[in-house]
Amino acid sequence: MNRIYAYECRRLLFNKFFIGLAALILVYGHQVLKNVTLFGVSFTAPFSAWSFGDYISHMTPFLWAGTLFFLGFYHNREEKRRAGIFAAAPMKPFVHELLRCAAVISASLLLVILAILPALLFYGFVFGCCPVGMTAAVASVTLLPLVVFALGSGRLLAHAGLPFLYAWMIVPFVLRAIPLPEALGLLNGTLFTERPLELGVLDPGFSLSAGSIATACALFVLGPVFALVRVPGKRQ
Repeated sequence: MNRIYAYECRRLLFNKFFIGLAALILVYGHQVLKNVTLFGVSFTAPFSAWSFGDYISHMTPFLWAGTLFFLGFYHNREEKRRAGIFAAAPMKPFVHELLRCAAVISASLLLVILAILPALLFYGFVFGCCPVGMTAAVASVTLLPLVVFALGSGRLLAHAGLPFLYAWMIVPFVLRAIPLPEALGLLNGTLFTERPLELGVLDPGFSLSAGSIATACALFVLGPVFALVRVPGKRQ
């Protein structure tokens, strides 16, 4: 099983899309850090949790799209032609599906690491610090629920049809262009630019409102729920 897992990971990671997306994340991340994060957001320090959260919110749409691409990779025409080969293998289809899911999760986590790495290097070179604890905490409470939701909802839409999955890829880009209620600020990044101003103190400590916490929890729960939904008429 380890060999099959490694094989599936190689298929996801050693392709033009992943290489291009990884390069885009690194280049775009550098631009955001240099032109936005360096000056701090909403009168907070550049190395504050708020500024880092704003940086992550700029990267989220690309991480979302990458995660959905990994899921769609197993539902294109070429994969359907290979279905008979995999069906003839001695491994049970359910186990193979789990290994593919593990490969998708691993590839998605690698994208997350690639998105966070430029920030850590930026803090280290510019400010002489490497706030690993802060970045891990902020990413866990803000980015992780979105990635989990993308994995679950993306798996459901991939089985429903690739057009639905591709349409779902652009949702985060659209959300960043429209105003949302404060409780949904996690979805378009306004949480990190508006809440520090609402707290009414200079460079406040990082905190989430009850609405933001409810949104994060809902995303974290709905992801696995959607992943377990079976589409009528579609083979899982």
